[in-house]
Amino acid sequence: MFPYVNIHTHNTIDDKEIISIRNIDVDNIANVDVSRFYSVGIHPWNLKGQQSTDNGQQSPFLETENLKTSEFERSQGRMDVGSQSYKAHSSQPIAHSTNNSQVFRFSDSQIQNISQILRFSDSQILKAIGECGLDRACDSDFELQREVFIKQIELSEQYHKPLIIHAVRSYPDIISIRKETKSNQPWIIHGFNGNEHSAEQLLRHDGIYLSLGDVLFKNEKRAELLLDIIPSDRLFLETDVAERSIVEVYEKASLLSGVATDILRKDIFDNFVKIFGHI
Repeated sequence: MFPYVNIHTHNTIDDKEIISIRNIDVDNIANVDVSRFYSVGIHPWNLKGQQSTDNGQQSPFLETENLKTSEFERSQGRMDVGSQSYKAHSSQPIAHSTNNSQVFRFSDSQIQNISQILRFSDSQILKAIGECGLDRACDSDFELQREVFIKQIELSEQYHKPLIIHAVRSYPDIISIRKETKSNQPWIIHGFNGNEHSAEQLLRHDGIYLSLGDVLFKNEKRAELLLDIIPSDRLFLETDVAERSIVEVYEKASLLSGVATDILRKDIFDNFVKIFGHI
């Protein structure tokens, strides 16, 4: 029997029949359980209050005392993540010179930290970069979202890590950036709940996968259409922040698609292995 794959969750799951990729904040990397899989990245929501380098304004909450090194960099000088031990390098946030003033942004420090994590940590534990992406419905400066997203794409390509992408009202932007960056790594659009047209547009591009979760329970009619459109070799399922089990998600997908749960398990596990390799 093939395991269930939960491609994106914020919860800890203790079940040997489930493979899950848990999303964690950069600053929590020191607390990982080396027997699990993780993704790490900068969510567009976490950019609120910061500005892109084009407007030359400093975030109101980025005072000097908040510009110290992150928890990752402060953690006892040495850390064990996976099979390797490494020394946490002290790094200051990048200063951008704009209009004769320096603009310090926490996101630059976070990008540096993610790069260090990917460079020194066990690649078998940190499976993906994310969640990251674009959200036109949130208050974060969109140009900064785009800038930080592209930086994480660059890390994805450099370290050969797939992206787990948060996308809200931004599917055309995602496609445009995929073309612009000529990315080769797989991109998984997590929590996809777009319409039929958006799904078809995304799926025209090799390497883009769609992961379904809440839409299966909140919009059954749309979910049925999506399950009919998404090829079995481009599909993932997830729980995200929901308390429901991934087993419930598979059962719901099976009910709506008419595909047996065992077949869904095999197909999605095959997709996982294709992207991440054998576990």
